[in-house]
Amino acid sequence: MNKVKIKIRRKYNSEGDTYGVSNKYLYHRWSWNRVSQKMLNLLFFGAKIKGKKLLNEILLDAGCGNGRWSQLYAGLGLQVIGVDFAPNMMKAAIKRAIIHSYAEKFSGLLADLEYLPFKDSIFDYICLYGVMEHLPNPEKVIIALSKLLKSGGFLLIDVPISLGFSHLTLRLFGYHPYYRFFHNNYIEKLVSEVKCLKIERKEPTIYIWTCGLVNWIITFIVERLNVRILDKLDKFIQHVYKIPCGMLYLIRKIPT
Repeated sequence: MNKVKIKIRRKYNSEGDTYGVSNKYLYHRWSWNRVSQKMLNLLFFGAKIKGKKLLNEILLDAGCGNGRWSQLYAGLGLQVIGVDFAPNMMKAAIKRAIIHSYAEKFSGLLADLEYLPFKDSIFDYICLYGVMEHLPNPEKVIIALSKLLKSGGFLLIDVPISLGFSHLTLRLFGYHPYYRFFHNNYIEKLVSEVKCLKIERKEPTIYIWTCGLVNWIITFIVERLNVRILDKLDKFIQHVYKIPCGMLYLIRKIPT
């Protein structure tokens, strides 16, 4: 394992039980609700294209962390396989599945996304949220994952965008051992090079998410506000600044 991966695993191993815990603060609840709903909308749109319900479809949660997204997917009736290379994150994901009573819909695997032990063409959906920015070789991972998708299956990806608020605030006021941002057409270029893939839809995440010290300052400032004000602020930044913090993509494996 190279030095970059060791740093990333060390960081997230230390956050197994706390990473993504956001129910305490309005700002975090708001961002989770907005982004997760957009991700679900993409899933539903993919199911509509396939002409098949999500129930019992097989989904790979690639880089599942402590299982927060896996819980959401399992709640839709999907059979979820969660993969992560941080042992404590995987323990937390399995624990979450047991506590929240969806263990029969979830299987966990400790593995590196570059070297997954699956046969080709076995997943209906593959989702990566909060993952691309931590990959030393994202192109290699996307190519490998595309082979695991069934014909007509869908890859759902989010990427943080260069010069969005999260990029600016992390670089100026925060720190992360390995966190990369992508140019706005990065995924388009990558998909064009992987001949079996096609972008069906893309959607901006939010515009006012921040990182580092700024994130916590804003968290406490907006605690006195409400969801409607946050929505208006997000739309204002969208209109004025126009660069989202991230972009969600629904990518289809072209049927053969």
